[in-house]
Amino acid sequence: MLKYFALVLLLALVTPSFSYINDDFVEELIARVDLSRQPEALSLLAKHRFSMDHHPKKDKREVEVYGSQEEMNRLKSLGFDFELVESEVRNTHAALFSEQKATRELRSTTPLSPLADQPAYYSTQKINDFFQDITLTRCPNISKQFSIGRSVQGRELWGVEFSDNPGVNEPLEPEFKFVANIHGDEVVGRMLVLYYADLLCTHYGLNTELGRRITNLVETTHIYLLPSMNPDGFERATRSNAHGSDLNRDFPDQFISNRNTPTGRQPETQAMMTWTSTHNFVLSASYHGGAVVANYPYDGNSNSRSGVYTPSPDDQVYKDLAIRYSNLHTTMHSSNEFTNGITNGAEWYVLYGGMQDWNYLWYGCLELTLEVSQDKYPRPETLPRYWSQNMEAMLSYNELVNTMGVRGVVTDKNTGLPLPASITFSGNFHKVSSDRENGDYYKLLTAGSYQVTASSSGYVSQTQLVTIPENQTQQVRLDFQLEI
Repeated sequence: MLKYFALVLLLALVTPSFSYINDDFVEELIARVDLSRQPEALSLLAKHRFSMDHHPKKDKREVEVYGSQEEMNRLKSLGFDFELVESEVRNTHAALFSEQKATRELRSTTPLSPLADQPAYYSTQKINDFFQDITLTRCPNISKQFSIGRSVQGRELWGVEFSDNPGVNEPLEPEFKFVANIHGDEVVGRMLVLYYADLLCTHYGLNTELGRRITNLVETTHIYLLPSMNPDGFERATRSNAHGSDLNRDFPDQFISNRNTPTGRQPETQAMMTWTSTHNFVLSASYHGGAVVANYPYDGNSNSRSGVYTPSPDDQVYKDLAIRYSNLHTTMHSSNEFTNGITNGAEWYVLYGGMQDWNYLWYGCLELTLEVSQDKYPRPETLPRYWSQNMEAMLSYNELVNTMGVRGVVTDKNTGLPLPASITFSGNFHKVSSDRENGDYYKLLTAGSYQVTASSSGYVSQTQLVTIPENQTQQVRLDFQLEI
């Protein structure tokens, strides 16, 4: 399977670029479902795999369902009572780009800086231009631009990597990612990820407190930033991609199928799956909008029941990660809707095919879904405020990949060569895998003592005890040398 993924990725990288395809897109409709008259609607909508908004309205009396006319017909045939409503986001989008046409400033010429006089949303082309400026001019020694593939309409899914050796798989340097804009109409995260790239480039090498933090982070970590997984949706301000599919319902799911295959999925989902399979990501976050909360797995459960806390094996670690982000966000932790500004996904509302559960279950990568704006598409002049709310939380969250839990290298005792191994932990934690090339592994853990077992085909398994201290500031090193 990994060889198949690698081949798909290689073909994507070497295929010549082409102009955007002017295919018709599937019109996205929005249905508002009244929950007060249909108390079981949330569970039934999840069971039938409708694309719901991130959460019901705060009073829990209504929820919005997104889909094509075919999906609206299916909703009606199942007996749901609903009304079709206009998209406030698309109205905002239309107004903004009407202004852009008049001023020619909102996306094409305005500087990226959140302190700019006229902060702006960036188009796919502008993201490409910005990444080229970083990787070729401003910070060529610590950054590398990449694309994980193309959207339905042919737009590149651009990203940038930061490292002291970008593009090189280095031992004992964990891989981290921020991803945003999986829903095209949720746009604040798209700009936060770009601001974060600007922060790393601007402050690397500076002899200031912030500069030293960022320099240390870049020199010990491979940081991957993907500002938009759904550029077609962004261009139209729709939740779905150009095929009318909700990409955050399109991943393999433990409650639907145990087959981790990209076959039959949307191009953007396939690209993300292929890219992820070629890396060993340790920690990740996906940015969304429509609420302000840190959401952690599981998103689904076996009976489609929303409001039921559904923990993963790493539940305590996930809660700790969510609390850390929420507490460093300037407002998230003081939420009136979510205790401490965090929530278990299924306890909030059930969904299937989400990216955070998939990252965790198939690759052992811990991912949070970070909702960072009540308004999905706020005016661009408000972007500096959102950046101020999230900057320290983003940086500190990124730093956890080096400061929390345990790391080590698994090798052959006789040859010293690295081994692909499965690493398991006492206490029912999810296993992780060592890197096939370097043999290094990482596991984020809270304070305590754990039995850690390394297993590799053809070798005798080995178990060691590791103790994670309180107030940890550096990962504990635990290596394994296995014998045949």
